[in-house]
Amino acid sequence: MRLFIRLFVTALVATLVAACVTVNVYFPEAKVEKAAEQIVNDVYGQDGQQSSMLNISSFLLCMYEYLGPSSAWAQNPATVENATIRSIKNRLANRHSQLVPFYLSGAAGLDNKGFVAFRQNGARTLSLADQAKLRRLVDADNADRRQLYAEVAKAMNLPPNQTSQVQRVFADVWRSKASAGWFVQSNSGSWSQK
Repeated sequence: MRLFIRLFVTALVATLVAACVTVNVYFPEAKVEKAAEQIVNDVYGQDGQQSSMLNISSFLLCMYEYLGPSSAWAQNPATVENATIRSIKNRLANRHSQLVPFYLSGAAGLDNKGFVAFRQNGARTLSLADQAKLRRLVDADNADRRQLYAEVAKAMNLPPNQTSQVQRVFADVWRSKASAGWFVQSNSGSWSQK
């Protein structure tokens, strides 16, 4: 009888301990949003000055990291700086200055999925050469954005299945920080001018 009670109590305790262990996989939306705002601000820049400054400062930062002293810091989860992300930001910032005229004309817009969209209605007034240039810019920018979302998720130690949530947060930030006159797509899919 004692053996039965001991086995029963042991099984009960094991069951209770197992029931208390939960896997808490949450999405740190506020941290991702803060990182997205920082990255989008770097890409959009201030009055077009940021892209050239970003190249110089990124180069100097890389040189300092390579030649400077080694440091061991706990990574701030809202900071997602690494060489790959800096490189993507530089490409996006450089391309951004080429995209601005297309945003202003309505030929390009920011969609609800975090990408740049080629807008047929706005592009009708463009020459065929400008339409081809815009398509190349959009394709290159979207490839970099896709890579950026994956790299941010990786830098924040998020599982790969949360990359789409990172992308959703970035989509909101890209659109909210868009300049007046740019076309943005709502979550329902309709386009409007900011």
